[in-house]
Amino acid sequence: MITRDNRPSRLVLDQKPGMVAWFLAAFVLAWVYISITILKDGDPIGWIFLAAVIVPLFFLTFVERQTLTLDRDADALILTRQTIFKKRRIIDELGLVQRAKINWLGEGSTRSGRLVLQRDTGPLEFGSPQPQSRARSLAREVNAWLDSKGPTA
Repeated sequence: MITRDNRPSRLVLDQKPGMVAWFLAAFVLAWVYISITILKDGDPIGWIFLAAVIVPLFFLTFVERQTLTLDRDADALILTRQTIFKKRRIIDELGLVQRAKINWLGEGSTRSGRLVLQRDTGPLEFGSPQPQSRARSLAREVNAWLDSKGPTA
């Protein structure tokens, strides 16, 4: 799900990891609890269970949070991609952004779209594919914000 903070001087789109991250975290905690319980009973197989927790932790490293910030005050476009181990940022001038469009995937009722910002330096994709209505809504909101003049002093 993408949350939005739309102000005249700043537009922030934030895609937080959803149920997958919560499921993996709960699974890891339950697995560790089971492993410790087995170890308390004196069974050495608990160490194998405890070592096996690496598998869901590995998949948890692929869960990513993306935040897109369009800031008129700083004249900046900032795309932040954050996992549990790493945080990457792409910073560019806001003036280089031309329009937002949708890259469509799939056909028919399963069709989904991904928000793409057209820049002079090349396209910049944001978020995961969204259902048709949400994707169109995101593109309209970004384009309306880009077309607006912003705050006046």
